[in-house]
Amino acid sequence: SPLHVLMVGTFTTNAAVGRLNDDIAVFHCLEWFQTADGERVLVAHETTHAWHELALGAAPPGDDAAWMAFAEGLAIAASRALVPGRPELEYFWYGHGDVEHWLGFCQDNHDRLMDHFAASIDVPETVETYFGGGMIEGQWRVGFYLADELVKGLGMSLPALAAMTVDEGRAAIRTALGR
Repeated sequence: SPLHVLMVGTFTTNAAVGRLNDDIAVFHCLEWFQTADGERVLVAHETTHAWHELALGAAPPGDDAAWMAFAEGLAIAASRALVPGRPELEYFWYGHGDVEHWLGFCQDNHDRLMDHFAASIDVPETVETYFGGGMIEGQWRVGFYLADELVKGLGMSLPALAAMTVDEGRAAIRTALGR
């Protein structure tokens, strides 16, 4: 465990962690495999989600924006540790082109994006808007940048982060957001 399944996806997600029979599996969407180094970062990121689910002993909630921010921030931190030294953008986009402006947009709008995310934390569409196929000012996946910033701001080691329960992870993000 976990199993790794390669498939052609819809491009709105790079992978999904789920079950194949009774096993935890990472379903990788091949169109996200753009470069060898990007693939390594992507596999590290998604495998972190699978191992975290195994450690939790249950599937975490997929519709909770605070939890999603925690889980994505943890996976980004783990991918940096497992595949160090890559360009910063690769930890979010895994070698895809045409996204050079994305990180600058997120950094330039950090406070405004963080405030909007905090104000939207309990809105059901927030997960899709920030982490799915939704857009913020024409930018896709800005939640991953915010998740990274929030989890880095917790100042905790990877083992300490991975040991947190769903409720602890949610609470940590809500506290970091002032909620």
